[in-house]
Amino acid sequence: MPAEALVAGGVLSLPHLFAFDEIAWLREAAIAAAQREGVNHFEPRVLRDVHRAEPGFRKLAAHPRLLEHVRARAGGPVTLRATQLSVGVGLEVPADASDAVRAVVFLDVGPGSRLGSALLVDGTASWRDARQSEHTLAFVATFAWADARPEWIGAALRPEADDCLWQTPFLAAG
Repeated sequence: MPAEALVAGGVLSLPHLFAFDEIAWLREAAIAAAQREGVNHFEPRVLRDVHRAEPGFRKLAAHPRLLEHVRARAGGPVTLRATQLSVGVGLEVPADASDAVRAVVFLDVGPGSRLGSALLVDGTASWRDARQSEHTLAFVATFAWADARPEWIGAALRPEADDCLWQTPFLAAG
């Protein structure tokens, strides 16, 4: 399978963007975030703005490898607008023309594991997970063009430089 594959109009698949060892710990952070919200291990739920409660998710959104692809799809600098964590629900990313790119990073494991894979969904495109699995665990980051609003000028998201966050070197999986 190629490193990048266009799944459908406006949806780009990045099947092995992160190595298992590189982001497996975020799966535990996701479960901890769900439990803080009073959600059982895989009780279906969407947690909004998870990057505010769990700094690891903000750092994931700022990972240089992910940002490189997001910026390429957006055609320039971006800023993080919102995040969500989909726990045990059928994942759907609806079209929203105001967003530059939505990045979906899969954290699920088990049969058909997608841990470390990612999708980039353009703002005018939509994507629906064909798998309606109770074991779905995915982080969705919504990026907007940095110059979309005057107050965002100069506030573009910068690549995360804290190498100690990642348990393997950035180059290990990409």
